[in-house]
Amino acid sequence: MKTKLFVALIAAFAVLAPGVRAEEAKKADAAKPAEKKAEKKEEKGAKKEEKKGSDTDVLKERAEALTKALQKNDITTVLGYFGEDFTSPMIKDKASLKALLEMGSNSGTFNGLTADNSKAKYTIDGDKATVGPSTFQASGESGTATFTCKKKDGDWKIVGLDLTGVNL
Repeated sequence: MKTKLFVALIAAFAVLAPGVRAEEAKKADAAKPAEKKAEKKEEKGAKKEEKKGSDTDVLKERAEALTKALQKNDITTVLGYFGEDFTSPMIKDKASLKALLEMGSNSGTFNGLTADNSKAKYTIDGDKATVGPSTFQASGESGTATFTCKKKDGDWKIVGLDLTGVNL
């Protein structure tokens, strides 16, 4: 049960990799032509919005996007939010994170997942950011998380995670 909560906690905040939207666009190629046009328009609009928005705005928008990806059990998209150098006191590396996410997805952990970032503070210092605490509820449990992010090549990635109320 604690593992389920941890997996749900990472939904509170994340950043969307540029490649993730491109990957989603590729999946849309199988969709109807009208749907493809609408998705491409939406993607272009989102890219323009990201360029115009502050880093804080981008981080807030991406927090919502990660939660939605987890609710859909889209582990590939979720992993795109995390940097290759991700580590945490509770998780060794990104490969361990992937295994944990897959276990959570297979067990239904993300069904009914809720995340609240309304009280989270966004502290940005150059190419580093700290976001949290964010609160989560899933599988009848709750907890908080604080994320450490790093901006590389203009893209924010989660590189660290501090959890409270969760034992793995």
